[in-house]
Amino acid sequence: MPEFAEKVQISLLSVVETMNIPTELCLKHFPKRMERASRFRFSEDRLRCIGAGALIAGIAGIDENMIEFGPFGKPFSANNRKISVSHSGQYSVLATADCEVGVDIEAKSDHRSIADRVLTEDEIAYVSQDANRFLQIWTLKESVAKLLGMGLSLDFRSLSVLKLLEGVFITIDGRTIYGKTIDLPGHILSVAVEDRPVSVEIRNISADEIVCCLNKD
Repeated sequence: MPEFAEKVQISLLSVVETMNIPTELCLKHFPKRMERASRFRFSEDRLRCIGAGALIAGIAGIDENMIEFGPFGKPFSANNRKISVSHSGQYSVLATADCEVGVDIEAKSDHRSIADRVLTEDEIAYVSQDANRFLQIWTLKESVAKLLGMGLSLDFRSLSVLKLLEGVFITIDGRTIYGKTIDLPGHILSVAVEDRPVSVEIRNISADEIVCCLNKD
């Protein structure tokens, strides 16, 4: 059995906490993301986008000018830490690791009507009796796609992630990938890492912690 990687650090920042981060501090540390957030129509979408920026700048300590993006939106930082971000429902999420990582979170709802467009036949049978099972599969697929840097360009209907739910790795283009799903209040979160089984540490981040980190500069 491969050794466990250093724990994947999962940082959760709620929409409520994001509201308490001073706007001027956000504009100072991640103006590009603030401009991007301003284009969203709904306030919760704006706050989730801002929350992701606050986690990257505050918790990961990465200047947004030092981030580059792959052709499908995968972020690459100048330091050696690997990062992945996601946001849905009441949370923005940051995953940091010492190996390639992908993270996805979704608010709980019933999306099984699209199962035949994104799942394999075996997966469709697995999710048919439980809406949460669909989100387990879907967030795993999304996290794998983010790890690979392929985003929604990945052919989800040909990718089965059922083995990941059993703690067994899958192989894609010669790359060994492990995954894990976590049931959170009102949400399902999944993490994928390369080469090593998943070990995670989850922290709920407060606005005060973000402010403290950003003010260290």
